[in-house]
Amino acid sequence: MSKKIHLKISGMHCGSCEKIIDAELIGVPGIISSKIDAQAGAGVVETEDSVAESAVVAAIKVAGYDAEIERVEKSEVVEAPVVFEKKIVDSQAPFKVKLESTTVADGKISTNNGEPNFTGKITQSKKGEFEIPQGRNDLEKIVQNLFDASKVGQLFSMLTGETNQIQSSPVDHSLHNMSAATLIASKSKNGDESVNLSLGGMHCASCALLIEKSLKKVSGVKQANVNYAAEKARIIFDGNQANLENLIKAVKDAGYSAQLASADPEIDR
Repeated sequence: MSKKIHLKISGMHCGSCEKIIDAELIGVPGIISSKIDAQAGAGVVETEDSVAESAVVAAIKVAGYDAEIERVEKSEVVEAPVVFEKKIVDSQAPFKVKLESTTVADGKISTNNGEPNFTGKITQSKKGEFEIPQGRNDLEKIVQNLFDASKVGQLFSMLTGETNQIQSSPVDHSLHNMSAATLIASKSKNGDESVNLSLGGMHCASCALLIEKSLKKVSGVKQANVNYAAEKARIIFDGNQANLENLIKAVKDAGYSAQLASADPEIDR
């Protein structure tokens, strides 16, 4: 059982505000997904039924924004067990696996700001059939082992492609080619290093806050301060755990550009 909480959110200015709220909501147990729209001043958060609406509002408050619940829509998702059958066919016939997935939605569909919303019960069922040529005891044994090990559900996911794929982003290694004289960084007595970055793409103070949060998530970062007006960031970090590449990548992953600040301010302009 899940539910969608429709919210009116005030105080947002741009896409950075959306990301800040999303990042805060991720930390709430039971949150399934969130869709925040800064332009519309609204958001839709899908949660497990056990999640209190007040917890969602509180998380948005922690992010620095005010939220008001407009309505709550509940949907029940029932996933039936995977059903497989064995069928013996002619000895000359090929070995086949037939798969069928069915989704039945029983409820009503409404629209809100052009977005379709469903309220009701969703039933998902999966079934399959093994066609085993007569006399192929080896194939029949393999199929039986799948049944005995309760792995037919995994087989269904594998054959239908219902798996989560994680793609890694390539890291820019161009920094390795920079000379030591180009890097404007300093090292303190306790071994911590500090660096200044020039930033691009910020639109408001929320952008600066989002960049700070992203930098502080980098392992080894002890302090990160972003100056929105100056478009600069100063980071203090443990050089044994973090490096310049990590810091710049964190800013880029947040949706902004970053480069090492030059000793001459005019060069950064």
